[in-house]
Amino acid sequence: MDFESDAEGARKNIDAWVSDRTHARIPELIAPNVLDRDTRFVIVNAVYFKGKWETPFDRGATRVAIFHGDADVNVPTMHATLSAGYGAHDGAHVLDLPYKHDGGPALSMTIVLPDAQNGLSAVEAAYEKEGVAPFVAALAQTNEIDVSLPKLKMSSSIELKDALSAMGMPTAFGREADFTGITHSEPLKIARVIHQAFGLVDEEGTEAAGATAVVGMANAVMLTTPFRVDHPFLFFIRDRASGVVLFAGRCVNPA
Repeated sequence: MDFESDAEGARKNIDAWVSDRTHARIPELIAPNVLDRDTRFVIVNAVYFKGKWETPFDRGATRVAIFHGDADVNVPTMHATLSAGYGAHDGAHVLDLPYKHDGGPALSMTIVLPDAQNGLSAVEAAYEKEGVAPFVAALAQTNEIDVSLPKLKMSSSIELKDALSAMGMPTAFGREADFTGITHSEPLKIARVIHQAFGLVDEEGTEAAGATAVVGMANAVMLTTPFRVDHPFLFFIRDRASGVVLFAGRCVNPA
């Protein structure tokens, strides 16, 4: 890429690459004017996932229901009675909805629903401390779960510079940065780290995409069990064999 003479052309090429890899779910990762003649490198990755439920929801059973967030909202909510992993841990109930895998990786969406309508922050604190493993360990296969799950379509764009600095890597963003492993021609530093994500959950399954850009610059039970997802919750798309979490998210308002 020729950032010095055509930063905007480079940006468009990068965004086109990301859009292609995420099936147009992330059409613009890097906004206009983020790159300029001082840009020296952009490191980009993208991931895309589309999975069909092992047991799809019947579209005819979807109806509007109340979701209790900061304010009550009416949202299309899917309903089904199905076999799924179910358990409880640290003030939350956990549901594990498997995707069809047809010989491929066995993946699932794990939903962590706080017992209290306003309990998301406490559950997030437990997750930050322990990770998702204790919630997964609480799962046990049950016969039938009566599931109510809102349809979701969500996206977010996050600037990660401050978060990464707070986590212990502030040097990379300042004058003391050392990227001599990349080049000795001039000192470099990271200017920005941009992350964007998209998620869609409907009766058929789940579609998700994520992309990140690092911009471097010159240094200057037998009974049916109800599981009503009607208030803020966490969710994870994970590989059940390895335990790797592919996507993690929080929903406070599905409208």
